[in-house]
Amino acid sequence: MPYVETPSIRMYYEEYGEGIPLLFISGTGWTGEHWKLEQVPFFSTSYRVIVFDHRGVGRSDRPNCRYSTRMFAQDAIDLMDAIGITEPAHVLGHSMGGRVAQWMALDHKERVRSLVLAATGPGPIDDVARPQGISPEAAAEFVRLGWPNYNEEHLRGTNMFYRANPEVIERFVATHRGQFGTDLLSYIRHYDARVRHDTAAIVKEIQQPAFVIVGDQDNYSVPGHLDTSIFLAETIPNVEYLCIANVAHALHIETAPQFNEAVGEFLSRH
Repeated sequence: MPYVETPSIRMYYEEYGEGIPLLFISGTGWTGEHWKLEQVPFFSTSYRVIVFDHRGVGRSDRPNCRYSTRMFAQDAIDLMDAIGITEPAHVLGHSMGGRVAQWMALDHKERVRSLVLAATGPGPIDDVARPQGISPEAAAEFVRLGWPNYNEEHLRGTNMFYRANPEVIERFVATHRGQFGTDLLSYIRHYDARVRHDTAAIVKEIQQPAFVIVGDQDNYSVPGHLDTSIFLAETIPNVEYLCIANVAHALHIETAPQFNEAVGEFLSRH
């Protein structure tokens, strides 16, 4: 099994292909398994692709502490160090993974070659006061549905997929089961890390070439990922933007060919 010992945790990772490193960063409570459905086969023909399990999920350690997106970013840097990646890497983060990627670009400028921010945002972009941590509405859903039913309903909902067929959705959901599953406490720690993320005032300091990509149906909350992606595209200096029609949050699965081609074309220029 490909594990590495970092200064803080033991991490599980896999790598494929050769070339410039391309690091994929997953979202809230997700392991690296879902990238293997569509992205690893496509990108590993041209890049050294690395996927991994965040602390708290999959086969990585689950330390008993409060997590943060900045902590996840340091974990990713520590992983790169441990497996000998010294040159700048392309970094692609989806959802919460895009928040982690922002911290990598801000805190470790020399380690990030380019940045792909998929269906993500910088945290709050308005002046509406929101609770820090899990909202009462989310807590009520955890109680009503139980675990892991909450997670599976969330993954199958229209907030994740807009028009994908059941087979596509089931392949995606299956990557979160069994040995790749996330326990309730770890998921809540990830959720807590995500909602406390706030880089809205500093994303303008990101210097690397960036590509913001989102689906036009990814707006199930207010503000939603479409809104926050537009904010990123209007704020990061050296940025390109693409909104894909008729797709929701899991755009890298639901519209994989278009997603991969667009990201691949961006990466090829950087």
